[in-house]
Amino acid sequence: MKLKKVIALLLASVMAVSLLSACGNKDNNDSGPSATPSIPTTGDTDTVSVTTEPTPDGAWEVAGYVFHGSIPRTITMWNVTRQAAPTPDNKIMQKILDELGVTIDMELTSPDDADIRQGTMLAGGQFPDIIAQGDQRADMIRAGSMIALDSLLATGNFPTIANHVAPFPKLWWTGGDVPDGLYILPNYNRFYITNPEQDPSNANAFFLQKAVLESLGFPDLSNMTLEKYADIIETYMADNPTIDGVPTVGFLLHTNPNFWATQNMPAVLQGSPNNGGTVIDVNNNHEPRMYLADDYAYRTWKTMNDWFHRGLIDPESFSLTGDQYNAKLASGAVLGTFHQAWAIGQSRDALINEGRPERTWIITTPTFDNIPHYYAWNPTMNTQQGWGISVDAEDPAMILAFIEIMMSEYWQKILFWGIEGEDYLVGDDGLFIRTEEMREEQRDRVWQAANQARAFRDMMPKIQGYWPDGNADNAGNQPSEFFDALLPYDQMFLAAYGHKNWAGFVEPIPTIEPGYYPAWQAQQCEDGRLADRQMEDVQKEFIPLLIMSPPEQFDTIWEEYLAQVARIDFTPFLDNVRAHIDKYGR
Repeated sequence: MKLKKVIALLLASVMAVSLLSACGNKDNNDSGPSATPSIPTTGDTDTVSVTTEPTPDGAWEVAGYVFHGSIPRTITMWNVTRQAAPTPDNKIMQKILDELGVTIDMELTSPDDADIRQGTMLAGGQFPDIIAQGDQRADMIRAGSMIALDSLLATGNFPTIANHVAPFPKLWWTGGDVPDGLYILPNYNRFYITNPEQDPSNANAFFLQKAVLESLGFPDLSNMTLEKYADIIETYMADNPTIDGVPTVGFLLHTNPNFWATQNMPAVLQGSPNNGGTVIDVNNNHEPRMYLADDYAYRTWKTMNDWFHRGLIDPESFSLTGDQYNAKLASGAVLGTFHQAWAIGQSRDALINEGRPERTWIITTPTFDNIPHYYAWNPTMNTQQGWGISVDAEDPAMILAFIEIMMSEYWQKILFWGIEGEDYLVGDDGLFIRTEEMREEQRDRVWQAANQARAFRDMMPKIQGYWPDGNADNAGNQPSEFFDALLPYDQMFLAAYGHKNWAGFVEPIPTIEPGYYPAWQAQQCEDGRLADRQMEDVQKEFIPLLIMSPPEQFDTIWEEYLAQVARIDFTPFLDNVRAHIDKYGR
């Protein structure tokens, strides 16, 4: 094992022992916004300030490193993603090789298998250069497998990256086990200028298939309730027992490999945004409380029990892996599900690729007792999710130099728009457009694997919003291109509801979120993490029982569930959320 890795892992174990006793009581006076290390930037960090450009001979020079097609380098990467692997002749990966000389040796792992692969990697003590994952628990950081990037960024050699992270103290790790610092470059929702979000990808929602709503003449969705939602599905199922030869599924839950999507249901039904395992009482000093055993949780699972015995909920909900869940959605036979829009994106794309947009879903927003809904929110920057550099990287500065280049305007447009003349054209007004033939190619998953770098770019730090030339970060956010790229059915569907984009189905979105939002970003100590794991275990055991039990046994099982919840000391978890709220403000 390399010496630097031994030192890092020993340091992690020593700090874990010293910090464990202070769990939930860490003094925040030496960390947080005021203590964020000073990192030089190139100016206004809310505008795109990209300084990296190639030299006249096509070389890129960053921090003393020269990248050119004639200078071969290999960067290894572990990437947790559901995106398909690029083909060996993928034109974007080949362009990176041809112009920069960089080969990306990328190991892809499905989120279903991430914990197993991560455990193997930690046990073996060997890591690739870049760790690219969405593990909110930050296990790889806690284990000492990643390096803090502060000192490298403080050199001023990586101005684009510095501008990207400097204004956001929440990105700095202060959760113990390893020294405070910046370990991860965020993968999503670092916006520049202004972005009119076309797809509310952050939204929790009770999704409903478009064909179902079309069959009802596009009914008003503003007064949706759980009762109405279930009745709509039940009626359509009675008239359509199969869809394209596949048995119709009324409602599908996602429960594996994690339970958070289903777990969020009682929170949003009581008008709360997604704050993880807590509801924040804004009328009581923003006090966090555990909602997983409150009256709304009871009503939620009682309702789901009713749906199950009406034949609406697929029993396979509790045995499907995440990949199998997405595959079932992609069959086109699932009428409803509860999740976040990004999580069902692959299934949606598969149906669009097959020319079946009517079998994709639209957001609906029921709540109990007509409580104002809070299903969608402003884009939230991910923390501790994205790209980090491991302790095994031989030359971390070289890797940061490569990332600096990847975040240049030139490469960001290649990664997210493609090659000019092949994947898009530039109009007389300077805005990017696509021909219908180009749009058709973009929908094809086989074409995507050979001509896009979706797996590579999924977890990478991105410049989102608008470029100074007026073009959006990607075609989906380019207002003119967004609508023209839709299949005729989706254009008709939007017109039927009088919306210009999908965000219209979840308006209004709050203008300003509380500073602490979202509370699931609170960095938990060991006792808090233990409580969270114990609660998830109890949920995984009892929620399926509550949903599938005979109705007359529901209350008995509920009491057993409450007894198990009562055994969990959730106080450390809530204390850490409280500290997070106090630290970042209301």
